[in-house]
Amino acid sequence: MRRFFMLLGTALLAGPFLMAQQMEKPRGEQQQPPGMLFYEAVTRASDDSTLSRVDIPYRIDYEVFVPVKNNDTSVHWPFVRRGEVAIDLIDSVGVSRARAISDVVVGQNSSERSLERKEWYQGVSSFLVPPGTYIIQIELTDLESQRNFIEKREKVQAQAFPPSRFGISTPIFVEGDPGSRFPDTLTAQNFGGDLSFGSPGSLFFEVNGATGHVEAIKVSWAINQVGKDKEEKKGVSRDSSARILTFPHARIDTVYQESGIHYLIRQDSASHLTGVLMPLPAEELPLRMYTLDLNVTAGAPEEHRTVTFRTVWPNMPFSLRDVDLALDALRFIVTPEQLDSLKDGTFEERRDHLENFWKLRDKTPGTAKNELMAEYYRRVDHAMRSFGTLRVPDGSRSDRGRIYVLYGPPTRMDRTLDPVAGFQETWIYEKLGKKFVFKDQSKSGNYVLSPSNGQ
Repeated sequence: MRRFFMLLGTALLAGPFLMAQQMEKPRGEQQQPPGMLFYEAVTRASDDSTLSRVDIPYRIDYEVFVPVKNNDTSVHWPFVRRGEVAIDLIDSVGVSRARAISDVVVGQNSSERSLERKEWYQGVSSFLVPPGTYIIQIELTDLESQRNFIEKREKVQAQAFPPSRFGISTPIFVEGDPGSRFPDTLTAQNFGGDLSFGSPGSLFFEVNGATGHVEAIKVSWAINQVGKDKEEKKGVSRDSSARILTFPHARIDTVYQESGIHYLIRQDSASHLTGVLMPLPAEELPLRMYTLDLNVTAGAPEEHRTVTFRTVWPNMPFSLRDVDLALDALRFIVTPEQLDSLKDGTFEERRDHLENFWKLRDKTPGTAKNELMAEYYRRVDHAMRSFGTLRVPDGSRSDRGRIYVLYGPPTRMDRTLDPVAGFQETWIYEKLGKKFVFKDQSKSGNYVLSPSNGQ
């Protein structure tokens, strides 16, 4: 087995591994498939200090919109997905106080769904509304099928930020660790207020009414893992008042581009805002739910915020999303006795068994994401999809599936289709000096590994 992990580690150097979604207990009924829509409400200071600015950045899975052959010459793609995003802020008596409608046009080279990686449409709608509490309503419409979905469960507390009033905007997660210099552009992670798993990340917010006391701005924070009862806190815990970057007299503009939601930051002597960027130990956080307790002071004024978030991995391999399926997929590299031991216990215990198994084999133990694990389950996913038959739909249980999981894609594959003798596939791994021959004598799709060289 040690040789297997050496081979798998070598294969990781040849290409990228998949990114991810949370592994947790199944939740209650949801109105849409999990991970199809992310959005959050970000309250910010506006040019009119009597009104509140509310930004709603969103991220939508392409699969919400049906691809069709493109007949529009203004869109230079063979296929196109078209839809509409309508966002309303509804007040306490059920009246929409602000509405934004955006057209969705996504061009693609193929109508086939990407099985290994989600593709996203991102956008942002901005509103100026009186201070108050609003319900966020998002309606997604596919213009081809006329299917629509309405999400109406989140609330936002909109507040005004007069120049003399100390306060902070909604903290948001942004990509990367800026080091020691405040960047000109920040890219929002845009996962509905959650944190992207295994990637460098920082927290960004605006401080209102403290431009004359920038040196006095202090930030302290703590991240705690939420326990089973949603009140107990355990595990990861960090406190810090260091490594915050401030940008006084900041003018922050929100811009949507194909690469995502960006915040453009520039100096503006008339602005009473200060941008604050706070690097986080994002790469160290396992797939769990957390609270971030944030305290911001500028001399005497103080503001406290508690942010609840998850670490999310939307492109997590399918075979890793279910703990029991992920444990069962270890059958190729552990003994039956070891597998029985790993499968024993409660859900939390089995999840811990799985994480500890891969943690012992992690080449980058300082980060929560395990590249070796991600590559292994990516191979399991491919085997499940590619080598199944009517009799055995799960292709990872076939001989070809087992070899693919252990060794990855072959350097070369030769296929022989003989109507009399049956079908044959030969997989050649040049760097490993191995060759595997699979025969389908019944011509039913069931390829059996021949007892020849290569094993």
